[in-house]
Amino acid sequence: MKIYNSEKIRNIAVLGHSGCGKTNLLETIAHAANVNKIPKLSNNVQLTYSMSLMPVEYEGFKFNFIDTPGYTDFTGDVVTALAASDAAIIVIDATDPMQVGTEKALELTEGIPKFMFINKIDNEKARYKDVIEMLNEKFENKIVPMISPEFKDGKFVKLHNLFEDYEGLDQEFKLQAKQSYDALMELVAETDDNYLEKFFEGEELTTEEIKNGFILDGFPRTIIQARKLADICSMFNFKIDAVINLDIPEDVLVKRLSGRRTCADCGKSYHIVYNPPKKEGVCDACGGELTQRSDESEEAVQVRIDTYNKQTKPLIDYYTMLGELTNVDGNQSMDEVAEEIYKVLDKLK
Repeated sequence: MKIYNSEKIRNIAVLGHSGCGKTNLLETIAHAANVNKIPKLSNNVQLTYSMSLMPVEYEGFKFNFIDTPGYTDFTGDVVTALAASDAAIIVIDATDPMQVGTEKALELTEGIPKFMFINKIDNEKARYKDVIEMLNEKFENKIVPMISPEFKDGKFVKLHNLFEDYEGLDQEFKLQAKQSYDALMELVAETDDNYLEKFFEGEELTTEEIKNGFILDGFPRTIIQARKLADICSMFNFKIDAVINLDIPEDVLVKRLSGRRTCADCGKSYHIVYNPPKKEGVCDACGGELTQRSDESEEAVQVRIDTYNKQTKPLIDYYTMLGELTNVDGNQSMDEVAEEIYKVLDKLK
């Protein structure tokens, strides 16, 4: 039996209401990944009463797809599957998107990387737009369909990739594709002030700008999150170029965090050692009272450090093993730390 390194294993839970097509989807995935099997597809409703595993090897990775029951009577199996999973696929029936199993799947996967697979969109009863509206309402318009259907005379024609040219589409679907593309560009623009300004001035973001990358501040915080981040990057053909660890002694960290003060009126920040107000306890800008946040007392800071040592510090070894970690001395002035970080980033150009 082939042995896989843990870094090459991904566990993915597949959720959805009973009869939405989870098992058919997994059969198709296995077939598309060149697994030596003929997919057992069926138009009949197939009921899943317990978890089942479908392992698929693809491009050197082993994906363990966990097919979960759709009936709420078996929610315990779904919770168990998610506890062991790095990400989730939620299968949504386009002919009846507001099913109990769908809402439960969305609820259970809060905070878990996921994507939605809208099934049965070639059915004449499909309500694709209703599905998108439901998801946008649920996720505050942060959902962008990467692939959308095109219909003609009420019949399904084809699937349209968001990054393909949409000029040849019929008017309704051309507008739909453009709106989705614009929504995605807005999300990309929000990652950079210059991009955001360019976006609101009506200028198109170039392909290079779209793929120009991003900086994640304070994420991931656990090994599980790191593996989920790797999954997301893999989906969108991104790679982690560098991980920067600010190395600083714990006593200095406690001193820095517990010394913060914030004006209760205008929100201006101070530090009793590094940026003190002219008058102790009084804001220079508005004369308001300076307060200390509850999570910045010495006791609270120590709890945060203990949590870091337990959950986040293992990431140093994790990313060192992958050859992606760079340590930066955080026990310096902000300008000196910034200069070292810029040097790391310059090497990536």
